[in-house]
Amino acid sequence: MTIEDEGSYQLELSVPESIALSVKPGTAVHVTLDAVNTSFKAKIAETVPSTDPASRTFIAKILLDQKGLKSGMFGRGALSLGTSVNGTLVPRKAIVDRGALTSIWIVEKDATARMRLVRIGKAVGDRVEILSGLSEGERIVVDGVEKVSEGSKVE
Repeated sequence: MTIEDEGSYQLELSVPESIALSVKPGTAVHVTLDAVNTSFKAKIAETVPSTDPASRTFIAKILLDQKGLKSGMFGRGALSLGTSVNGTLVPRKAIVDRGALTSIWIVEKDATARMRLVRIGKAVGDRVEILSGLSEGERIVVDGVEKVSEGSKVE
């Protein structure tokens, strides 16, 4: 006979060792359990300190208090570790793509528009990381970029 306690299930995630320093007890996880068609937020309760040398992963344990679970059910966990941004974030609609060139419109102190070539990085939501070509504090055109021309006055 097998006796199971419905209140003591846990989800074990195999986490790549490359993010081991970012994953610790208390780290937020979005859990999805397909068999019971549910998803919810949870936190890592424990991490196993040893790494599996074959897969280069370690185990992170999440306590589950959901009803209707059974041993062996499949679940997924998505870790939210944040995003690392090395440049300045600008709204995606400020980016002008013309062939292989990517640029934005800069507004000079005298309110004239100047096109500036930029190198973009990652997209973070509705914003794009600018790696080079833009300095901190510079004003840019966000709306109506298709109507702007070099040297035109911007209101």
